[in-house]
Amino acid sequence: MKEMKKENKMKMVCKKMKAQVEKVVSAFSQKKKELTERSLSWAESKRGLVVEKLSCNQGISTIEIILILVVLIALIIIFRDRLMALINSIFETITSESGSV
Repeated sequence: MKEMKKENKMKMVCKKMKAQVEKVVSAFSQKKKELTERSLSWAESKRGLVVEKLSCNQGISTIEIILILVVLIALIIIFRDRLMALINSIFETITSESGSV
């Protein structure tokens, strides 16, 4: 009879310990799940920022195009005589060598 009481007592202690272990495992699993979700949401928010920075497609503004055109026109005006001489020599070469073809 004493052995039965001891055995029952041991079973009760084992049940209590098993219940406590299950609680700890459950709490650990829940905490792990929360941390994983937090990490994923943080990573997704950072990914969004990176994608936004990399895909910045503002293009060329009107002012930039105007500035480029002004520089090109200024270069053409400055080097007008040399450009005309170069173009004339190219066309003279084409004309003179086209007869031999």
